[in-house]
Amino acid sequence: MGALVDRRHEVSLLAAASNTLFSHQKAELDEKFEFVIYKSPFDASKLEDIRKIFQEEVTRKSARGLRTAEHDLWFGQPIYPSFMPPPLMSFCDTMSFLERFTSVVSYTVTKLILKKNVLSTFEGIKEKRAIQPGKSLSNLLSRPQLHLVISDIRVQELSRPLPPNIIPVGGITAEPAQPLDEKLEEFFERSGPHGVVVISMGTSLSFDESSVQNIAGALSRLEQRVVWNHRGPRPNNIGNNTRLATWLPMNDVLGHPKTKVLVNHGGTSTVLESIYHGVPMVLIPLANDMFDITDRAVCRGVAVKLNMPTLTGSILVDAIQKVISEPRYEQTSSHLSSVFKETTPSPLDTAVFWIEHVIKHGGDYLRPASDQSMSLYQCMSLGDLLITVIGCVAFVKVIFYFAYLCIIVFNGSATIFKRVGFSSFTKL
Repeated sequence: MGALVDRRHEVSLLAAASNTLFSHQKAELDEKFEFVIYKSPFDASKLEDIRKIFQEEVTRKSARGLRTAEHDLWFGQPIYPSFMPPPLMSFCDTMSFLERFTSVVSYTVTKLILKKNVLSTFEGIKEKRAIQPGKSLSNLLSRPQLHLVISDIRVQELSRPLPPNIIPVGGITAEPAQPLDEKLEEFFERSGPHGVVVISMGTSLSFDESSVQNIAGALSRLEQRVVWNHRGPRPNNIGNNTRLATWLPMNDVLGHPKTKVLVNHGGTSTVLESIYHGVPMVLIPLANDMFDITDRAVCRGVAVKLNMPTLTGSILVDAIQKVISEPRYEQTSSHLSSVFKETTPSPLDTAVFWIEHVIKHGGDYLRPASDQSMSLYQCMSLGDLLITVIGCVAFVKVIFYFAYLCIIVFNGSATIFKRVGFSSFTKL
């Protein structure tokens, strides 16, 4: 957004009050562009004022990556479950027959649930509030001319076809690290050859109190130093190797040469920053798209996945030691980091270019020509395949039928020749 303002664009942003990053920086951001924060429940009386600001929705940002369960309904992205595993399945793009079958069934059921339960609920709210009565919910969802997706196919996502109006811009927040403050820098430098483990579970999620005590005791057994982004009460059994902080400059911390491992919940930006700086991860997904992002990182070979319900301090420490001791995690992370850093143009420049391009030329020509509500059998051309198979079977049956007639005719002619023609010729 700042890059657009620097290029003399007027930018308006609608954000939820629950977004701590935006709401805490509202005063600073208001100096650059019009900033609208709404609280829950939404005040319908302000709807018309907001509509005046957002006359044309040029672009929409998705922080959930290229998720297959909803992007076909909302963005028109073609879905092929045979090599595009749906969220929560923990499959990679190379699947066995059973996994492919499970993927197809899961995608079909998930899409049905989204249509019948989720979208129908929002449709009811739209009708009750008289929101754009002349347009269907599908029309409103497909209104943006451009979709900027916080993801990267080369280093994070699995291979998948994308329509022209979906632009991956993963890594906008990843950049060369800046120096840390004096005390934090001293803590890192005194870690010696063992390095530092960084733990951050996001701005709104964390471990429960009993888990914090158990994890704090286990972390004290590590040879590495630990920087833990923790906002709750200080554990009474915390080790001398652990430093608590209520906030961390994640990009700068991850870019420090002493950082060895990141323990995280699978947040979009943090995972991409970790890949950018070549830091392997231990990921503990808690909700929403975190499971999908974690599974992709595991498929890429840069992370180990742990489950929160069964998590203990010992399990976490074992996972950290595994990532540090096995060279493949560091090697893969280093390779993907090199690939990521050679992105030209940068994700930020890419986003700015496409937004300016759509403002200047429009984005209707980028939209998929096909209907976004295509069913699975249409998307996979199963109807065409069925017609082809029926045609081939019919053709083969016709050939066999004519062959059968020829045999009958030939056998009949041979019998007549034998009874009449051949005996007459022998008498001559």
